[in-house]
Amino acid sequence: MRNDDNGSWIVDSICETLVFDMLRHQTKLQYKLNVHELQQTIRKAIRKRYSQTEASVVDKILHELDEAMNILEFSKSPDGYWNSTRDNFSSKQLWIGLRKLFSIFYFIMIKIKIKKKNSYCFPEKMQVKNENGKWKTYRAAFNWKRRRLLLFNAAANEQEKIVFISKKCTEIDLKFSTDFSELETSHKKWHIVTLSPSFHVRLDSWMVSHFRFSSWLEFQIFSLTCATQKGGVQQEKESVALKNLNLLRLSCFQVQIKFLNFLEKQLHPMFRIAVNPYTATFDDTQKKIEEYLRIMFHSFAGIDQVLYCYHHAKRCEPPIPESVRGDTILNDVYQSDPNYPNICVTWDVSCFFMAPYERTVEAKVKHKKPMNIDHYLLQSEEKKIDFNPFLYINEVAVIRMIDAETFLLSNKLFEAMLKEQDTKMLKALFHEVIANGYGMDLVDDKKSKSINIKVLKQNIKYDENNKDQLILDENILHILKIAKDLFHSDIHKSMGYPLHLFHICALYLYCGKDCNVQFGKDLIKFEHAKWMHLDWCLQCAIQILSLHERREKNQHVLYRGLCGVRLKDVSQIREGLFHSYVSTSYDLNIAKIFQSSEGCILEFHPSMRRAPYIFSCDVSWISPHKDEAEILFARSIVFINEIRENPRRRAWNAYVKHMNDRTQVIALRWSEFDLQLEPTITLTNLCNVVDHNVIYCALRFCDHNVAETADLLYEFVEWKDVQKHEQSFQKQIDQFQKNRCWNNEVNKFCFFLTDSRYTKQCPVQYAQKLSIFVGLPFIGNEDLSNL
Repeated sequence: MRNDDNGSWIVDSICETLVFDMLRHQTKLQYKLNVHELQQTIRKAIRKRYSQTEASVVDKILHELDEAMNILEFSKSPDGYWNSTRDNFSSKQLWIGLRKLFSIFYFIMIKIKIKKKNSYCFPEKMQVKNENGKWKTYRAAFNWKRRRLLLFNAAANEQEKIVFISKKCTEIDLKFSTDFSELETSHKKWHIVTLSPSFHVRLDSWMVSHFRFSSWLEFQIFSLTCATQKGGVQQEKESVALKNLNLLRLSCFQVQIKFLNFLEKQLHPMFRIAVNPYTATFDDTQKKIEEYLRIMFHSFAGIDQVLYCYHHAKRCEPPIPESVRGDTILNDVYQSDPNYPNICVTWDVSCFFMAPYERTVEAKVKHKKPMNIDHYLLQSEEKKIDFNPFLYINEVAVIRMIDAETFLLSNKLFEAMLKEQDTKMLKALFHEVIANGYGMDLVDDKKSKSINIKVLKQNIKYDENNKDQLILDENILHILKIAKDLFHSDIHKSMGYPLHLFHICALYLYCGKDCNVQFGKDLIKFEHAKWMHLDWCLQCAIQILSLHERREKNQHVLYRGLCGVRLKDVSQIREGLFHSYVSTSYDLNIAKIFQSSEGCILEFHPSMRRAPYIFSCDVSWISPHKDEAEILFARSIVFINEIRENPRRRAWNAYVKHMNDRTQVIALRWSEFDLQLEPTITLTNLCNVVDHNVIYCALRFCDHNVAETADLLYEFVEWKDVQKHEQSFQKQIDQFQKNRCWNNEVNKFCFFLTDSRYTKQCPVQYAQKLSIFVGLPFIGNEDLSNL
């Protein structure tokens, strides 16, 4: 055995020599290994490579090595050797030994090597499409250095020939897609990797080209392995093995993607693609990044319509020279790197994806239905106590520290979502609810009288120190059945099933269960740690649903009543930040009930719903109280808000609109509305433009220069009076509507800019950007003079 500073040779020496030989040669095998020499070599290699490794960890590795060799029926002799003489072996036994060996040197050593970074393992299971078009599940193991993939079918007993076939090619063309065919029955989205026809593996009498994964992270890891260098795919000779064996040999050049997601500029280890630098151009790579992000956003949030996607050459690592054109081959730029082609470069990408029209819903006003006043009187007595969503200036420092900790946890929970571990997320959420004393919120209200919390904990095996052993039985935990019914509801189906079950459970708990009162109180008391999972699930759910609503059409005022809250001065609060989640309604009467005898009414201007980064959503289809027509606003993350590039677009302003002895009315408006209010009023008086949003768009186009904006608006008014211009616009009006551009005056203005050659942008895409990404703060021709 050779001795170097790379621990991966251990896997090659043992796994390749022992296991692969056993698979290839189904005859009597004899091995004789020096135990002492092997152990000393392993110790030396590990300690040389990982100087900080504790001796106990090394001993653990050696202990597990002994176990693995025992599984493979090696025995220690008194002379210090491992001996094996076999006439035959079982595939199951061999597989267990193989997985044990891989776990020793990769699932332990890699974690030691990358202590401060995330460690990702190759998926243990994947599905392969067979010759009949059906998906078959295999267990998998992967040798990272040799890039050999083994697929194991535990049900197969017969032995077959496996032939690895590859034509001469310089790149494996990977296609990505999402399979929704089993959502109706399993609540799962599947992620499919399809290999090009020039690269495939023969299993039995059929070609393998489609691999399917339930976890996006596993899908991503597998796709990263499927890329080649200049030499193409290396061909394996025909080998005799089991029906469950499959071998691939690949190599990789990677582009890591840094992009702005919901929260921050993310540089995640798994946001990367593999490309062939010898054939791919910069334009090809940009298109592949766009397709990759489209699939990823569709997987996470159900949004896959690209508004824009481009990279910043100067902000890439290493920076891309200005002289580089789109048709330049990657090899021409990156070949000077000493580690080329096995390198990972970083591209800084700006992108915005949205839900297409057909997968969005319109929030409907439903307050005409007679209300259950008794229900609201009872509910208000519970909810109104000590509830104040405002964050005061002297509390900002405290909440900033809490949100920094929350952000660290959210990264871990984001990892869980990447792995799509719905079961673990549900267990963590339910365990948290029970730990906080609200376990009965998880059972059927009709059965709650016949079962107590002690019996419930016994039935679902609740352990305060181990949430993973919790049993998710929908016959006991009735909320699971409700969540599954809501998952398959018509409205969720029309959105494309963007939510997971844990999202729906979190929303249902907040909207319809007793725990939401204590949850709100604890947030206000800065006790966020009690509800980490519920808080995170709610944040994600509200953000996802907000992306599937036509919020850009909202023209309605929302209300919320607060009992006993009265502000002496608006300057007391930190504007733009909600301390907790805020439930609102279209119905002022509901707000007055929550206000009780005295307090304040929050009046949400329609711009609060239109603001792209003030997240809110209609939860009336989830809430058991349908007549409330509830719109839920997410609490603000102070830590995140302070690192945003343009904070003013994420904030709101508060004004005391009206006040008497009993009631104080506080108006909340998107800060962009207030920022553009004065110049908009000025231009309204100068120009004959009815829609204030046209003035707002013109101000943005002219970089807020009022004089230039006035000239542009005069020209626009004259342009509109020409009949042929109106006729040309009417021919494209359907395209605007299909792309969620509802304001025809703004659409016409965008069409004018292109028609008059002020911009080369597509008028529909420009209107999309203004309506959805930027947001239109004004409501038609509302009277601005009284604000």
